[in-house]
Amino acid sequence: MQNSQVLVVGGGPAGSSAAYFLAKAGIEVILLDKDKWPRDKVCGGGLSATCLDLLSEMDLADEVEAKADSKFSRYVVYAPGGEALKARISRRAGNKAVSAEYSYVVRRSVFDQMLLDKASQAGTHILTEVNVKEVKAGEEPTVTTESGENFQADILVVADGSGGRVSRQLKKYTYEEAGIAIRGYYSGIKGFGKDLEFFLDDKIGFGYGWVFPLAEGLANVGVGIGTPFLKKRNSNIHQLLADMLENPHLKTRMRDAKLEGKLASFPLRVDYNKSAFRMGRVLFAGDAAKLVFPLSGEGIAYALKSGKIAAEIISDVYGDNLIDYNHLARYEVECHKAFKDFKQAMRLQKVMGRPKIQHFFFSSAAYDEKLGQKAISLLEHSSRVSIPASLSVLLKSIWVALKRKFTLSKT
Repeated sequence: MQNSQVLVVGGGPAGSSAAYFLAKAGIEVILLDKDKWPRDKVCGGGLSATCLDLLSEMDLADEVEAKADSKFSRYVVYAPGGEALKARISRRAGNKAVSAEYSYVVRRSVFDQMLLDKASQAGTHILTEVNVKEVKAGEEPTVTTESGENFQADILVVADGSGGRVSRQLKKYTYEEAGIAIRGYYSGIKGFGKDLEFFLDDKIGFGYGWVFPLAEGLANVGVGIGTPFLKKRNSNIHQLLADMLENPHLKTRMRDAKLEGKLASFPLRVDYNKSAFRMGRVLFAGDAAKLVFPLSGEGIAYALKSGKIAAEIISDVYGDNLIDYNHLARYEVECHKAFKDFKQAMRLQKVMGRPKIQHFFFSSAAYDEKLGQKAISLLEHSSRVSIPASLSVLLKSIWVALKRKFTLSKT
């Protein structure tokens, strides 16, 4: 039996973040991960600018700068009608979006290894290629591996991603609001630079395709969609990617492109709810806590943030001479404060999944710079998603559409 104050299951951004901040606080941490490292993950690899402050806190800013595939400072979103919405990137400052100079695209095999190494350097004891067979929640959570080893801790942090074995054992997750993504690495794509490009299709409901520039002439190309919309289309994710590559803005550019390696798909949890964060002395972080932003499918920033929050709350447990596990109840409270507008984002996603509304909204946003910037700030979550903010964007869209119609009628 191996004992520790905290046991973390999962070495991705959420688990590594939690382990790093715990170890820095002098708390004994063991981290288990099932994979052989370095390992890749299906993801666009684009870091929102909001991530950068957390990465700086982990003393990773210089390493990300050195190892990133590319920098970007702008998004280009091709609307369903073919219009191009161009907007600079922003970062979150309180509830407002403020301009950011740039952010990065980093392959997850590289990025996640940086985080795991940082947790190790801080003092975390890391064990990889460890498959969990059974987990028991209780006053002293216990994990049994397939090789028969037992790990016991005061507190367990579950960060095993979307559909991880520990998450499935402890909670009966539902997937009504789940999503799925697929990506591949392509060479030979013509005409792409440093922008992150997104491709919308109002026939598929709420989802998008992407092309993100990597190093050495490669690009990360993929598509993600909510599973309810995929079912309505009566298709599969591989066919959806094939259809996306036929987009008029991509078809010619992909003519000589070559898939390097294999396509890979991955499920996403976008059905945020407060009950996903804690079960007694077990805390859930990152994708295991369903922290995927409904409007973008992005999860890295929330994984890092939830890992840090978990570490701060656990540090409070050991902060006094008398250990007090009642502090753990604050994890749900703090996560709800940090991610409270996920619920509104879910409602907005359902509205935007209607083809006519999506077409109208993005077509209007592409013709008005301020509206486009405001729309992008909601999608990248650099500004708060609220009912007033959503209504403001909707009313502005209507105004732009009317103005365009009046202008065209006069010509």
